[in-house]
Amino acid sequence: MNTRAAAVFAAAIALAVVPFFVPSALTFQLSQMVGLAIALTGLNIFVGWAGQPTLAQGAMFALGAYATAILCKAGVTWWLALPLAGLAVGAFAMLLALPILRLRHTYLALATFALALAVPQVLKHPALAGWTGGARGLELDRPHAPAWLQLDVSADAWMYWVALAVAVAVSVLVARVLAGRSGLALRAVRDNVFAAGAQGIHVSQVKNLAFCASGTLAALGGGLYALNVQYIGPESFQVFLSLTMLAALVVGGPGSAAGPWVGAALLQFVPSWAEAISTSAPWAIFGFSVLLVVFVAPKGIAGSWRPLQARLSHLRTRGVAVLKATR
Repeated sequence: MNTRAAAVFAAAIALAVVPFFVPSALTFQLSQMVGLAIALTGLNIFVGWAGQPTLAQGAMFALGAYATAILCKAGVTWWLALPLAGLAVGAFAMLLALPILRLRHTYLALATFALALAVPQVLKHPALAGWTGGARGLELDRPHAPAWLQLDVSADAWMYWVALAVAVAVSVLVARVLAGRSGLALRAVRDNVFAAGAQGIHVSQVKNLAFCASGTLAALGGGLYALNVQYIGPESFQVFLSLTMLAALVVGGPGSAAGPWVGAALLQFVPSWAEAISTSAPWAIFGFSVLLVVFVAPKGIAGSWRPLQARLSHLRTRGVAVLKATR
C-alpha cells in the first residue's frame, strides 16, 4: 500500500468513527455534507475535468431527491430506490445532453440555467401533484439500521454511514475512471476541444458521458438528502442551489479530487457559522468568503495546496543549501 492509499484509508476510518464522538445534530450535518460532496464530485467531472459550464446541478439534485422519494412511496426499498433514481436521472441527463451540449460557453451556461429555473416550477405543477405532492412536497420515512445487523445506533449515525459508503464507492470509481483513458479524453476536451478532435477523440460523446455522470452523481446526492431530511419540497431546490454548488466547487478546487469535499464542507457549515455571527446576512458572509478565496487562491483551496507544498519544499531546499554554504 503506497503512502497516498494509506492516507485515504486512514481518513476513511477516521470518518467512519465520527458518530461515536460528536453530537447527533452534527452527525446529521455531516451526512448532508457527504451527500453534497457526491453531487459536487459529479459537478467536478463536467466542470473541473471536462471544462464545460453548467448551472443545472441543483436541478439534477432535485430530480434525484424526488425520484428517490417517489420510488419509496411506491413501496421500493430505499437501498434500491437510491441507485434506481441515479440511473433514471442519468438517463434523463444523457437525453438532455443531445440537444443542449451542441451549445458552447455562455449559451450552454444559459441553457442549463434555464433548466435550473424550470425544474422547481415543473415539480410543483398541479398536473404532477399526484406524483410530486405539488407545492406541499413529499414526506418519507428515514432509514434505520436493519435488525439483522444488531446495531444499537441512531438513525443519524446510520444515514451518515450509508452516505459515507456511497461516497467512498463513488470516489474510488471516479478516481479509477479519471486515471485511465477517459480522464485523458476529458482533460484533452477541457484544454483544447479542437486539438482533442484532431487527435481522434469523439468530443461530443465525451461531453455527453460527462454530463450523464454528473447528473447521476447529483441524483445520488439528492436521494441521500431526501432520505436524510425526510421531506422534500420544490422550494428547497430553487436556482440558488445550483449557483451555490458551482461557487462551492470553485472555492474547493475544480479538477482536484479533494475539491468537492472542501466545497461541500464550506457549503454545509459556513452559512451556519455565518448565521451565528449575523442572522441577517449568512449568505453575504458566504459570498464574501467565495470572493476572498477566488482572489487569494484562484485554483481553489484544494487546487492551490499542491503548488503551495511545492513552493514550501523549494524554499526549504534553498534554505538547507544556504545553511550548508555558510558553514
